[in-house]
Amino acid sequence: MPQSSPPQCSRIPGACPKFWPSVAALLLSAAASVLLSGCAGVTVAPPTGSPQIAVVPGSVDFKNVVVGQKNTQTIQISNVGKANLDITAVSLVGTGFSLAPVTTPMQLAPGANKNLTLSFTPASATTVKGTITIASDDPSSPLNIPVQGAGQQAAASWQMTPSSFTFATTNLQTTASVNASIKNTGNISVTTSTVSVSGPGFSTTGLSSGITLAPNQQLDFQVNFRPTSSGLVTGTLQVSTPSTSSPLTMALAGTGSSVTAPQHSVTLSWNPSTSNVAGYRVYRGGISGGPYSLLTSSLVPGTSYNDASVLSGNQYFYVTTALDSLGDESIYSN
Repeated sequence: MPQSSPPQCSRIPGACPKFWPSVAALLLSAAASVLLSGCAGVTVAPPTGSPQIAVVPGSVDFKNVVVGQKNTQTIQISNVGKANLDITAVSLVGTGFSLAPVTTPMQLAPGANKNLTLSFTPASATTVKGTITIASDDPSSPLNIPVQGAGQQAAASWQMTPSSFTFATTNLQTTASVNASIKNTGNISVTTSTVSVSGPGFSTTGLSSGITLAPNQQLDFQVNFRPTSSGLVTGTLQVSTPSTSSPLTMALAGTGSSVTAPQHSVTLSWNPSTSNVAGYRVYRGGISGGPYSLLTSSLVPGTSYNDASVLSGNQYFYVTTALDSLGDESIYSN
C-alpha cells in the first residue's frame, strides 16, 4: 500500500501553527543580535571642558652672556583650557641653567597663569642646550621647552671722542668749550678711576672719577680752555679704569690772545630844561618807546653823557629826565 504524502503547509497565516515557535525564536534571536551590536558601538562623550597648557615663549635663547655673569628670562605658563590644570612636576636639565624654586603640585584655573624664572650662568665660552619639562593633566603632557645659552669671554673696551682737539684763538680770561664723550664699547661695565688734565687753562666739566658705564652706555662731558697768558699752550686729558691696562687720552692745544675787541661808546647831548633843576637822569632801552632802564646811578649835572657800555651791532634808544632840588622828576624827554 503506497505511503501517503506529508501534508503541505499553507501560505495562509495560521495554517501551520506548529512552525511559529521556531520562527518566533529566530526573530527574537535576530533582535537580540541587533541590540547587542548596537550597544557595542556607543562612545562615551568627553567632558564638557578640559585643561590645556600653553607657554610663552615656546623656547628660550640666552645670547652672548659673559662667562661668570648671570642672565635671567621669564617663562609664562597659562591654562587656556576650560577646566582646572593640575601641574604635577617641573624639571630642568642643562649645564649652566637654573630655575627659581617652583612649588608643585600646583593648580591653574582657566585663564590663570604662572611665571617661571630661568637663569643662565655660563662657565665657559661655549653654547649649551637644555630642556624644561612640565608634567600636568593636559592630554598632551608632558610639555618640553627647549633652552639654549651662549657664553663669551669678558672683554673691557671703551673709547673717547674726539681723540684730540685744538681750540681756536681765545681771548685771555674768557672760556671756550668743546663737547666730548666716552663710550663703553665692551661687554662688561667700566668705572673711571682717575681723571687728570695737564696744560695751563684746560679743564673738564661733567667728568670725574667713580663714574660707571654699562656696556654701550655713553658719558657726555665738556673740555674747557681758559687761557691765562698769550701764545700757544698744549695739554692732555687722561682717563683710566682698572678694567683696562691703557688709559684714554685726548691731546689738547689752544692759543691765548691779549688782543681785546674794540670798545664802542655813544655820546649823548640834550637841551637844558627851562626849569631850575638839580640835574638829569639818563635811561636806555632796546625798543623805541621803552621800556627803559636807568643808566646813571647819580645825577648828571650837565647836558651831555657818554655811554661806554654798548656792544657792536646792537641798537639803543635813550631818554632823559630832569629833577629839581626836592627830587621831583619830570616825564621822559622826547
